[in-house]
Amino acid sequence: MANLNNYALTDKQIEVLLMRQNGLSVEDIAKELNCTVQTIRNREKTARGKILCMKETLKILEENGIIY
Repeated sequence: MANLNNYALTDKQIEVLLMRQNGLSVEDIAKELNCTVQTIRNREKTARGKILCMKETLKILEENGIIY
């Protein structure tokens, strides 16, 4: 069985995505969370990659008639 931690978003990734959705810049988020701009960019990139993977997985399941 796959390790779901490799696919699920972390609390920090969700926090960054929500802050970005609310219009904050990467720089503003880094200041607010007391971390580097690169850390925020990495969290966002990883989160978006996980979301894309999840979407592709759901598409494959649906194409094969698998109910989830």
